[in-house]
Amino acid sequence: GQPEEANHLLDEFLTSVADDAAYDDHLFPNALYLKGTIDVSLQVHLQAPRDQVASVAMSYCKQAVAAESERCPFYKAVDSVAKRSLHRMCRVMFGSAKERQAALVEFRMRYQSGGKLQPKQTNQYVGLSDLKPDEMVPHTPEKSDTSDSSQIGLHILEFSRHPPALRDALLHGDGLAACRAALVEHGFHPELPSGAKVFAHPGDFEFVLDALQGRDLKPWHVIVSAEFLDAVKLVVSSLRSKEQVRQKSDSREVASRRICERCGFSNPRFICQRCRMAHYC
Repeated sequence: GQPEEANHLLDEFLTSVADDAAYDDHLFPNALYLKGTIDVSLQVHLQAPRDQVASVAMSYCKQAVAAESERCPFYKAVDSVAKRSLHRMCRVMFGSAKERQAALVEFRMRYQSGGKLQPKQTNQYVGLSDLKPDEMVPHTPEKSDTSDSSQIGLHILEFSRHPPALRDALLHGDGLAACRAALVEHGFHPELPSGAKVFAHPGDFEFVLDALQGRDLKPWHVIVSAEFLDAVKLVVSSLRSKEQVRQKSDSREVASRRICERCGFSNPRFICQRCRMAHYC
């Protein structure tokens, strides 16, 4: 139906709830999540100021979270498109840099999938204080390419030499120009202080750096996500034979797009055994 009509029906329901005429603690929280997403879309359509849109989103999100926390413990956590959408909006507008980046990645994946993301691919908000120690188990992803949208398959390429020609081809050649331009546009540079090079989607760059912490990287290392692997190999193969650059190894790593539900840092070590979706450091 039309947003205006849905908004009118929700207003009637929420008004009846306020009068205690039709209070339903099972439906009430999701009605607030839905009302929030519709009101935000209407505000955007009317070109309301950003601060006003943000205030509407946060207000409904807080009300819905409070209502959900107070309802009967018999009910499971609300799992709806409206809840996930409103939480993403709030993370984009109010979250840390990593939370915003993760939310934008979710938006992008949802758009590319035609809105068919499954609930298991999204974060569920569970209070850490609600969990017992035995309900959190270590989470160690397989170090291989994966179709899991919460993980980024990486190739850590080691080359036999690092002549100026290789660096110039990687950082100035046409083959990786689009990737480099996107990274620079988002405030990143493909060359790390160690001299190693990283080629990945800008939305994944910080997650990739987190996954590389503790590694002894050198100028002859190139870290690349699967989508840019062929481009890197083509650039290297285009070097003249006298440069004597050959690939020595291709080790695999997995970077996680998951974020700790409590502190906001990526690559959390534990997964909730209760819901199997919430992650914590």
